[in-house]
Amino acid sequence: MVVKRSILSLLIVTLLISGFSFQAQSLSFEARALNEEGLTFTFNGSYEKALANYDMALDIEPDYIEALDNKASTYYLLGEYDKAIECYDMVLELQPDHVLTLTKKGMAFSEKGDYKSAISMYDQALVSIEKYLIKTSGPNNSSIIDTDMPASEMTDDMSSEEAVVLYHKAKALDNIGQHDEAMNIYGSFLELQMEHSSYIYKEAIACTEEGKTSKAIELYGEALKIDPDNTTIWYHKGQAYDSLGEYEKAIEAYEMVIEFDPKSNDAWWSKAKAHEILGETEPSITAYEKVVEIDPYNVDAWFKLGEAFESTEKYQDALTSYGQVIKLDPDNTRAWQKKGMVLEILGKYDEAIVSYDKALGVDPDTIAKTYLQNPAISRLNTSKEENCYDQTPDFSIESTKLWFDKGTIYLKQGEYENAVESFDKALELETKHPSVWYNKAVALDELGMKNEAVESYTAALKKDASCSEAWYRKGFDLDALDRYNEAVYCYRKAVDIEPEFTLAWYALGLDLDHLEKYDEAIRAYGIVSEQSPYFFDAYYRKGRILAKQGHYSEAIENYQTALAFEPSNSAINTQMQVAISKMERINSSSSIPAITNSFTGPSLIDMFKIVDLENGNGYYDPTTDNDLNSLDVDLIGVEPHAEDAWLAQGNALSNSGDYSAALSSYNKAILIDPNSSNMWLMRGITYDMLKRQVEAIENYRIAVELDADNTDAWFYLAQDYSNIGDHYHAIECYDNVLRINPQDTTALFLRARAFDNLGSYENSLASYDRLLELEPDNLEGLYYRGETYYKLGNYEASIQSYEKVLEVEPENVEVIFAKALAFEGNGQVEEAVASYDLILNTGINDTDTLYKLGEAYENIGLYRNAVRCYDTILINNPADIKALSMKGFDLYMDGDYNGAMYCYDKVLEIDPNNAAAWYNKGTAAYLTSSYVASSDFYARALEIQPNSISAWYNRGFIANILGDVEEAVGYYEKALEIDPASTSVLYNKRFAHYRIGESVSAENEKNKLETIDPGFVEALDDRGTKFFMPQEYDPSITYKLPDRWYDDTENNTIKTNLE
Repeated sequence: MVVKRSILSLLIVTLLISGFSFQAQSLSFEARALNEEGLTFTFNGSYEKALANYDMALDIEPDYIEALDNKASTYYLLGEYDKAIECYDMVLELQPDHVLTLTKKGMAFSEKGDYKSAISMYDQALVSIEKYLIKTSGPNNSSIIDTDMPASEMTDDMSSEEAVVLYHKAKALDNIGQHDEAMNIYGSFLELQMEHSSYIYKEAIACTEEGKTSKAIELYGEALKIDPDNTTIWYHKGQAYDSLGEYEKAIEAYEMVIEFDPKSNDAWWSKAKAHEILGETEPSITAYEKVVEIDPYNVDAWFKLGEAFESTEKYQDALTSYGQVIKLDPDNTRAWQKKGMVLEILGKYDEAIVSYDKALGVDPDTIAKTYLQNPAISRLNTSKEENCYDQTPDFSIESTKLWFDKGTIYLKQGEYENAVESFDKALELETKHPSVWYNKAVALDELGMKNEAVESYTAALKKDASCSEAWYRKGFDLDALDRYNEAVYCYRKAVDIEPEFTLAWYALGLDLDHLEKYDEAIRAYGIVSEQSPYFFDAYYRKGRILAKQGHYSEAIENYQTALAFEPSNSAINTQMQVAISKMERINSSSSIPAITNSFTGPSLIDMFKIVDLENGNGYYDPTTDNDLNSLDVDLIGVEPHAEDAWLAQGNALSNSGDYSAALSSYNKAILIDPNSSNMWLMRGITYDMLKRQVEAIENYRIAVELDADNTDAWFYLAQDYSNIGDHYHAIECYDNVLRINPQDTTALFLRARAFDNLGSYENSLASYDRLLELEPDNLEGLYYRGETYYKLGNYEASIQSYEKVLEVEPENVEVIFAKALAFEGNGQVEEAVASYDLILNTGINDTDTLYKLGEAYENIGLYRNAVRCYDTILINNPADIKALSMKGFDLYMDGDYNGAMYCYDKVLEIDPNNAAAWYNKGTAAYLTSSYVASSDFYARALEIQPNSISAWYNRGFIANILGDVEEAVGYYEKALEIDPASTSVLYNKRFAHYRIGESVSAENEKNKLETIDPGFVEALDDRGTKFFMPQEYDPSITYKLPDRWYDDTENNTIKTNLE
């Protein structure tokens, strides 16, 4: 018994049988128990046991609807569709308008290929739905669907129930060639699915806002199963993964956005950041490069790019990136500082100093923090914080004070090394005074000794932690050492001590910004703005953070405030324009279609659930669920998934010849279910139809990777390999087909042909032999086996194979012809001629076959027979130049030179520029002793084809005969321009020179001859050369002259090469 195995039937059975609302029945406990046990058997694939249980239940309760339906569906799974239909009919006798039973009966007809009956069932199901909707929309309706939804909301243009039935109807319509109607239904079905996707997406957004990120990710996935190329959903899914720290998965989501929208700046930016967090510098660089390619005004991306290049020691690229930052934001001190550092690494010290000076030259109150700004000088110039520590401490030892005072003077004079030395002397005597440690730290700062400076600030603060300036300066140096978290701690201490310390607040904001602690950074910038309302940079940087967080409206407000103070700042204006652009783009891409008319009540499957059997309630109750008795739909595929609909739509589009649109549908199906071998197969076939063979092969490969037993995919893959001449891989594919089914005669035949194409004839014979064991009368196998034997030179075996074909098809011209060739190869000329004559006498009119036959006659010297073949062609087409030319040549070979010239004249009437006709007419004229005419005809040929050495040679030969020896020499010289080493031409030219008394030239020709072919002169002196007469037809008339005219190896075999 053949068991139906589909992709859907491999799923866990969730809705197989009985899962629908039959009218309530009062049934015995024993019958219900047998039915439920049968369901369990069906779940497990034990169909025979299941059928036995249903039969026993029906013996007890003959009208047990569920058991009848379960039995029908089990027969369906077994592929016994007639029995399934018989059982469905019994169900419908008891409940005539049951939608699901009508639908499943239609599916059974479809599986049988009886699509018209299937469509009739689907139409009945649609009528039943309409009756139900009318019934439940009345003023006193008593709906069998227990739901609070108003009945009026269930009368959409297409409810989900109608969509399911119509989906199956569309599949049937597609199968009977009504593709347009099928596509319309698929389109409507998918529109309904899209509305559902939008609803799920909105729910996911709500979960995100509530902090239920994992649930949101799950919902994004569900939405994408319906709408797989929705970039907005993919992006939000990536953001959700980002927030969980699952950066690899976030990158995958962003890459899906980029696949569908390569210019998505947000996706490239987020991808770059995720790679950066993972320490994947090169991919991060690539992504940042795409960001600035799309948005060349993105300062952040340029800066990030510069840092990435710097970290990979690509210093020139880093300089370019920092240069772009400075171009867009001239006051960006970090960019000036970074540029200076890179220049210093490259040894470009003068340029580095210029960059450092640029950084230092910006008003300190507008930059607050720069790793190169001298904090000591900065603070000395602002007197308020200078006396943070007592500058006249009470030293216990007088010499300590002297060293301290000396160090202080050195510090003021800029002699920092002497200052440090003096403070160290003081500290050797007394260590308790924080001012000594502080001043030493300031001097170390000026010397660029940041680590030592931090240690000195730390020592000062251990003695007295109340100095806000010391905390600020320590934080500043920690920043220079890239120890940002420690710097943040220091700035916090500074503002705790001195809340009005604006510069510290600003430095704190910058570090929090750098550490991506954006909410805290926004608070710090806000305090800066409160204390210094005209300080534009705080607004600008706050706006930048808000833009990063996607709060574009608030970001724009801050940019506008900054621009009120700095209206000419191009960087701020640029970032504001970028924020406006992003806000518009996000608003556009995130607009979700309103679900105004979608069916939001129970689905078709929910409608069909039986829930409360104990109480005899066979109707839907949304408050309960019973999976055991809701088995129907997924296993036999009643309710399609989105990927099924995309696949079906693709098939319909492909059937209608719209392969590009079909490809789009298959793409969506694969995005939803990338593990479906058949979907990859269908997309591969579509690529083939679009002549995109490389992509087709790749899709077939994936299909067989997913399902190594997908015979169709192996066949299509083999076909494409054969088409590109890769017969080795084609054979591997056929081997896989034969692994699945060793008796697949098509695979055996094609495998043999592939071996033939490789010239591996013994292997091909093995495949033909196996094929003919299984199918002794396989005519193709017999014919090609005969051809293979012929190629191996086994003519007897070849003849035997052809004779078996002719026993079935005695008038098969192609086989008779092949057999004749085998006779000829076997030396059986009479038999070969008899076969050729048999073909000719059949009155065949096929031009290609007549040409082959003519050539075969020529090969055995039967030129008149060949002429008969060409005459037959000319009866049908008197202007066939090839036939006229070949006929003329065969008449020439048979000695009928006048007849040959007549044929060439006919050719020239049609094509006056046919060089071969002029040439061959010249040869025939010579043979009729018309020497002058012959030379003239050759002259016409040479006007058209001047590279014919034999034509120049023959003209020279004729001129010699006519006594025009000097003219002959000229023709020979033309011939030697084509082939300077032609011995035949050199010999005749030597002979001509002797005739006109030019012995020196003749001697030169003799020497050349001896050099090229020693002995040639002796061989020909007594005999001379002769007029060149071609023994084969060459339309290009570029014949090669013989090296030695009387060489016994020369032959007269005729070869036709007419194109």
